[in-house]
Amino acid sequence: IKDEEKRLSEEFFWGFYGFLEGEPILQKIVECIDDDINKPAEMADRLGVAPKDIYNARKRLQRKLSDYRTAQDQKLSSTDGGKING
Repeated sequence: IKDEEKRLSEEFFWGFYGFLEGEPILQKIVECIDDDINKPAEMADRLGVAPKDIYNARKRLQRKLSDYRTAQDQKLSSTDGGKING
């Protein structure tokens, strides 16, 4: 089960990362989160931007995550005949 969870987690991560194509700051924030850098000040320091830029980007990242999840749900429901749980 752990191997399957890891595979699904990696699949989600790279799918979302690809979904952020054209948004390099958002991709870099995702990289920071993956590296356990979660504080905006630390992210800003690592990325060489102002902390306020991180706060604004994280708001955009939340919207993108919601959009990605919606797209994944729609993709899933279109491939299984509309049944989400089987």
